[in-house]
Amino acid sequence: MAISHPKQARFHMMAKPASYRCNLKCDYCFYLEKEQMMQQPAEKKPQSVATAEQMSDAVLKRYVRDYIGSQDTDEIDFAWQGGEPTLAGLDFYRNVVKYQQQYADGKTITNSFQTNAVAINRQWAQFFADNNFLIGVSVDGAPEVHDKYRISVNGKPTFERVKHAISLLKEFNVQFNTLTVINDQNWNKGKETYHTLKALGSEHLQFIPIVEVEQHCQQNNSGHYSPTADATLTHFSVPAHGYGQFMAAIFDEWIKEDVGRIFVRMFDSMLATWMGYPASVCVQAKECGQAMVIEANGDLYSCDHYVYPANRSVILPSLISENSRPASSNSALAAPNRPSLPASVSSANSGRCAMAAVPSTVSPDCRGKAQTKLPVCFLSTDLQAYRSGNAPHGAGNTARGEWQPV
Repeated sequence: MAISHPKQARFHMMAKPASYRCNLKCDYCFYLEKEQMMQQPAEKKPQSVATAEQMSDAVLKRYVRDYIGSQDTDEIDFAWQGGEPTLAGLDFYRNVVKYQQQYADGKTITNSFQTNAVAINRQWAQFFADNNFLIGVSVDGAPEVHDKYRISVNGKPTFERVKHAISLLKEFNVQFNTLTVINDQNWNKGKETYHTLKALGSEHLQFIPIVEVEQHCQQNNSGHYSPTADATLTHFSVPAHGYGQFMAAIFDEWIKEDVGRIFVRMFDSMLATWMGYPASVCVQAKECGQAMVIEANGDLYSCDHYVYPANRSVILPSLISENSRPASSNSALAAPNRPSLPASVSSANSGRCAMAAVPSTVSPDCRGKAQTKLPVCFLSTDLQAYRSGNAPHGAGNTARGEWQPV
């Protein structure tokens, strides 16, 4: 009798080659705290957590090879995030491209790169252009808003540096989009934020609400995220009505003259689901868990919001060996069953979910339809809920950090 082999699950990976390290110290960043986990003394560190502040060449090579080999698709996207991924250095990404070319095996390889942009110079811009990287730039709106939280490690504002970096990306014809955190400083400035991003030249906009609980509201310190039911929100968190007001203001500006020219990820995702396509925003999807994270040390997690010792799924075997066997069923990335979330996360209990990263917005077919004939009536109806703060269940109630580029 023939043996039936389970079909490999498709998934998307987001790599953190510099781990938690960053050249900014944003108050609302949820990932900087990972330093405490990674840098604990050996006698206190959970055995499941290895230390690595930067992905080694051996880990990188194995990851590129196995990720390509494990995906049954003609196009594979690599996503690079952090922390701040530029801290891995330009030579690291030259090796990324080298290994991708080595193991592509006829497949189309793309790269997306989420950055605060302050380190981008002409050398980085030239590299991104030469290798067709898609860049996501984090910017929170007008200078006075952006510079409230997005400051350098020495306390200096960064908006002008980000603006300069964007001008370099445009000069070198590098595709980019923007990622904006909705917080206590800008929730009542939706219109101003939208026009600031337009003025910067962004045509693809992502907005994520920051809703974070105070550290003392954790139920325990056993290695996983466990806030109490009555947890106190941090001062920088966006209120529910503020999230609704902000997105409604964005919609009102977008619909005036930018339909088909500027793309807002939430609106794209809502349109996709209305047309029968999968949602690109995880809180609008029936289930999440197909967007995994590989840390600098090779550990895998089901979502970058579950990077806690208790949620560590698996470490790639033999990562430190340059002579590892070819990708096969023995590879963690080739396994037919992806690592699972700590608990099943679906639309029924999405309040427990922290927004995961997903590789793209609307599929190309759907985007083409959006450009030619966009039924915005359903968007207007759904936005009525956001105007009153009554967003769909689970939408934006636990977003903690940053997504990758669309």
